[in-house]
Amino acid sequence: MTTTATEKGKILTANRLRDGEVVFLTHSGEWSENIDGAVLATELQAQAALEARGKGDERVNLVTGTYLFDAERRDGHVFASHIKERIRSL
Repeated sequence: MTTTATEKGKILTANRLRDGEVVFLTHSGEWSENIDGAVLATELQAQAALEARGKGDERVNLVTGTYLFDAERRDGHVFASHIKERIRSL
């Protein structure tokens, strides 16, 4: 029997200003169109740090409309908990 490792938390998303694409903040601090590379913050402090980073990137006009959403990582892939973010991630 195989078990699936699941981790739940929040991911930071936004729209990139230069082209309007949906992007996700990665571990390297870059904004990526690939949700699987996104940072999954499992603790409140980490979530607050992601929000602060997003607001900073909004101030320097890299992205707009940053917000956190519930997600989980299963076997290296990220799945949004809400249908709106599932659609955005496609």
